[in-house]
Amino acid sequence: MDQLATPLSEQSGEPAPNPRRRLSPLGKLSQIERARLAAAEREVEAGKLFADLGGRAPTAAEAALIEQAAALIVDIRAARRAGRSTDDKVRLLTRVVGKLGFQLGSAVKPVFVPLREIMARCRLAARRTSTRSSAGSLTPSSWRSNMPSVR
Repeated sequence: MDQLATPLSEQSGEPAPNPRRRLSPLGKLSQIERARLAAAEREVEAGKLFADLGGRAPTAAEAALIEQAAALIVDIRAARRAGRSTDDKVRLLTRVVGKLGFQLGSAVKPVFVPLREIMARCRLAARRTSTRSSAGSLTPSSWRSNMPSVR
């Protein structure tokens, strides 16, 4: 057999690469580099969480929870970049942060309006529109101006 007709991998004695297998161009080095980057990112996140303690030294349990939360944050970001679901990890992160006593943010609290007040406003608006519609024509602009404001 001619040496030019045979693939280079057969000439060297190595098996031909599988075209279905996806390898990183950097191979093992890229995995090591990704691990280093993830470790650096975990340290940054852990530093932010330690700063949230208010300057006091964390207990051993708090330190372990902070490290776990930092690892979860890095895993969630990696999963989102890869297009994978993060629901379970976010639930676990919420539990870990809750055990630490941190607040996840100040959500706007909804204004509580009793149902009786809402129903009374609706009845009043219905009475106003029924008396006005029987007295004259009701246009959309006059209807909007006569509606009670909801607070």
